[in-house]
Amino acid sequence: MKLPFEEWILSQEIPKDAKDLINEAILCYKSNAYRAALLFSYLCFQTIIKERLLNSQKLDNIPERMWEQIHTHLRNEDTWDQTVYENLQRKQPREIFILNDDLRNQITYWKNRRNDCAHSKENIIGFSHVESFWSFMRSNLSKIMVNGSREALLNKIKRHFNISLTAPNTEISYIINEIPYAVEESELVLFF
Repeated sequence: MKLPFEEWILSQEIPKDAKDLINEAILCYKSNAYRAALLFSYLCFQTIIKERLLNSQKLDNIPERMWEQIHTHLRNEDTWDQTVYENLQRKQPREIFILNDDLRNQITYWKNRRNDCAHSKENIIGFSHVESFWSFMRSNLSKIMVNGSREALLNKIKRHFNISLTAPNTEISYIINEIPYAVEESELVLFF
């Protein structure tokens, strides 16, 4: 039987490395290995964000040298994880991800739970932590886009309706399903 999260994550466009990690996490979860499940789930999340950074264009107001350095660190197996976290938290010289402080705090919370798993700390990690992290991913993954989720969603819509990129009559529900997560309710009228 597939878990609701499992069905959702399989419907998302995520890199192959991230799919492998989340499949491992789900296997661990079903085997009651919750620390491993949370650790692999967190690595999946970080891998998705890493790929978004690597595949995005340099933002205005980010110096070229700094952008190149970020990409160099993302390609290094010893520094990529910390680089992803630092750029999720970055506010200067310009935000790469347009996130509110609450979301930044949640990211820090989950990084600390990941550390509990990886370093055998005394905090108990159970199925509820894994399911809560999966809920965090479902709620926020579409918000964590380079230069903001609203702009990223608009780009997806443009690509979808560009007949040179997308076949006519291609299902659009995957974009519609992202709207509540990518756009704040107070901004929906402006978005539409």
